[in-house]
Amino acid sequence: SRRQSWQPGRKTVAELEAEYDDGDEEVPDDAVIWNVPLSPRAPMDRSASHSSVESAGAGFGFGPGPAGSTATETSAATTTGTATTTNVPPPAERHNSAPAVTAASSSSSVVAPATSAASSAVPSPTASTFGAAGPELPPQQLLMKKIRNKSWTAAMSDLSPEARNLTEALEAYAEENERKHEERVQQGQGPTPPSSATSTTGMSAAAAAALEKQRVSSTSIELPPVQKSNIMIDPLPVSKEKEKHLTRTRPSWLPPKNPKEERRHLREWQRMMARSLEADRRRAERAREERQARDQRELARSRTWERAVLPDFPAVLRDRTRRETRELWWRGVPPRCRAEVWTRAIGNELELSDASYAAALGRARGVEAKLEALGDAEERRAEVKEALWFDAIARDARDTFPELKIFQADGGPLHEALKDVLMAFTMYRSDVGYVHGTHLIAALLLLNLPGPATAFVALANVMNRPLPMAFLVHDTAAMARAYACVLAHLALKRPRLHAHLTGRLGLRPDQFLEPLFRTLFCAGAGSGVGVAAPAAATSAGVDVACRIWDVVVFEGDAALVRAALGTLASLESRLYGDVDEVLGLLGWR
Repeated sequence: SRRQSWQPGRKTVAELEAEYDDGDEEVPDDAVIWNVPLSPRAPMDRSASHSSVESAGAGFGFGPGPAGSTATETSAATTTGTATTTNVPPPAERHNSAPAVTAASSSSSVVAPATSAASSAVPSPTASTFGAAGPELPPQQLLMKKIRNKSWTAAMSDLSPEARNLTEALEAYAEENERKHEERVQQGQGPTPPSSATSTTGMSAAAAAALEKQRVSSTSIELPPVQKSNIMIDPLPVSKEKEKHLTRTRPSWLPPKNPKEERRHLREWQRMMARSLEADRRRAERAREERQARDQRELARSRTWERAVLPDFPAVLRDRTRRETRELWWRGVPPRCRAEVWTRAIGNELELSDASYAAALGRARGVEAKLEALGDAEERRAEVKEALWFDAIARDARDTFPELKIFQADGGPLHEALKDVLMAFTMYRSDVGYVHGTHLIAALLLLNLPGPATAFVALANVMNRPLPMAFLVHDTAAMARAYACVLAHLALKRPRLHAHLTGRLGLRPDQFLEPLFRTLFCAGAGSGVGVAAPAAATSAGVDVACRIWDVVVFEGDAALVRAALGTLASLESRLYGDVDEVLGLLGWR
């Protein structure tokens, strides 16, 4: 027996199979792909095929010809002898053209048995075969038929029955889409939208959505650009010979990459980008679901307040110590219910009204008119205490929540309303005057209550409570008791932070707690900068300040102490710096 030739370095079958595993999309160079369904032909090829079959049927007696003559069944059967070897397409192509032939005449059933045997060995018809009976094809179609390696009939005959059925189904689907497109255009409805083009007659909605997502994801991934030269590394210009070897995945100053490796790396890059897009899509979908769930919870909470709490509000106030009742405002009052809830929870122990606000504001207007009469007499204005109050109010109103751009003098819609409320409250409490920090409380009330008069009544009643009153009139004994309560609980909850603030830094309680209590925790709601403006320390904005007030209006001074502890605990990681860093967060600056 002849000895087998041995080649050094030849790979074994196992090594070749390991190179082309299931996860590798690369196809060997000598691979032969068989039984893959064919894509639908171009519209002009399908129309040419249909017109050829129709004209052939008309010329041989299957239907009305160009001259309008109709042959008898006997003459059609006689003429079929020539048509069998020259003109009649094989079964696969005749199936594709079945609507045109069977619609013409029922005599096609006589021809089918005679043509099925010999047609498989005959090439597909051309325009010159029919002579004058068939239409003359454009030069573009004739050129495409000349350069085609294999005709549609021969390609179909090489397929298995399953692949042939799939090819015919794809062809029928393409024709159906074209027909629907023509109908929409003729009816003036415009072309078929892309979303409807992906949904087939027998395809479910989920499958159509998956197909559309795959189409969008595949088209949205762009290949990386060709790596050009970098002037910092390779300052020389790229030659034409080198341009032929430039790739997308290797810099130009490195040796050229194997084209096979380049294709593999591009596929890996596309898969990586597809995974990134899918992760972004899932992240966006998860965010959308969370937003919808949050909106649903907000809607359910609003319904609870509107249907169960507000109609029986006195009973809720009587049972405010119950756990179930407290959970209502600890979870937050809905923004659309906040005006009514705050107004009723704060109450009106002072029995103020809109007339009280109008009277106090009228007094302020009168004093302001007298101050204007003084003109530029600075010495005389300095002797009037109201002038100092009104100047401080104008200064603080400009610096109130600058991020919102609502209370500023240059076009702020609530600028004048804020000044009116502060001036009216200052004249109402003329024994105290204007205290810095009140502007933030009044601004928060204006953002949530319907008008200046309602905000004035709520402001007066809130500041009449024990702990806010102590900081308003600067009652040092009451303020010291509040500081001691906060520090005692801080030593239990956060002993390390307590030791750092009071021991290592030696800060006094009023240095980092007074801004929180005097502004009722509105200091961190974007209060801005200015002379003695409180630092933005307590929260991320107005929303958090409103959530604190949702509890404060119901639970009073105890909630203020708990809010102070929560503020220090939430900022603990940022409070272990030096004195300037701590006061920059919690103190007046």
